[in-house]
Amino acid sequence: MKVALKEKELLAQANSELAKMPWFEDGMELLEPKMHAGVLVMMANGMTNAAGVVRADLIEHFNTFAMSFADRYTLA
Repeated sequence: MKVALKEKELLAQANSELAKMPWFEDGMELLEPKMHAGVLVMMANGMTNAAGVVRADLIEHFNTFAMSFADRYTLA
């Protein structure tokens, strides 16, 4: 069973867990949680390089993190 949290608490939990990842870098932050067709979706800061292009080395890390987090939490 997933834990349902309000937006503020969900973001605090997500960003706390994100900060513990070995690949975490300053400036990374999850934002704007929403439910889309029953799926938790969040925006993220800190995934792009100086040119504004999403860093390929982070895509799999963020995806794995997001799937694990969404398996345990949902937006109330």
